[in-house]
Amino acid sequence: FFFFFFTKAPHLIMRILIAVDGSTSSLKAFNFMLDIVKKEDEVVVLGVAEKTSQTYMAGPFDTMEVIAAIHQINESIRKKIIAEVKTRGLELTKRGIKHSCFLGKGFAKDTICEEAERHKIDLIILGRSESSGFRRVAHESHSTYVLHNSHCNVLVIKEEYEAPHDEQEKAEQILVDNE
Repeated sequence: FFFFFFTKAPHLIMRILIAVDGSTSSLKAFNFMLDIVKKEDEVVVLGVAEKTSQTYMAGPFDTMEVIAAIHQINESIRKKIIAEVKTRGLELTKRGIKHSCFLGKGFAKDTICEEAERHKIDLIILGRSESSGFRRVAHESHSTYVLHNSHCNVLVIKEEYEAPHDEQEKAEQILVDNE
């Protein structure tokens, strides 16, 4: 006789990276993550402070003033992202969820993929905002890039979108007879 003992499989700890930037879609993604995260899971809160470096000038500008203005903009962005990461970290602390917070530098879409691999992330969660047709054609969105270039699963949380009611067509219900 063989006896098989089936025990409940140990809970796997999920390592989740949540990308935050202070936007509405980022907050929606964070709130979604709060709904699915378990106390045993580990969360990496990542904000990326992309630097503004391209400037197009025409006319008699003082180069040093322009450089100083760009530096001031970059520092403002950095402070905003740090504040957002800290706010999200405090919320996780209040809920007793194990987490760590990071400020990435560089292009957000590249940094998200790199940090996910570095921290052995199982799931990336990020928000996606609707962009114009031109922007979609001219620039690949962060969410699309991460979806195609990350080493792990990606969950993209869309902003609310509701098509005009006259364009919506409801699905037809199919009844199955019990014969």
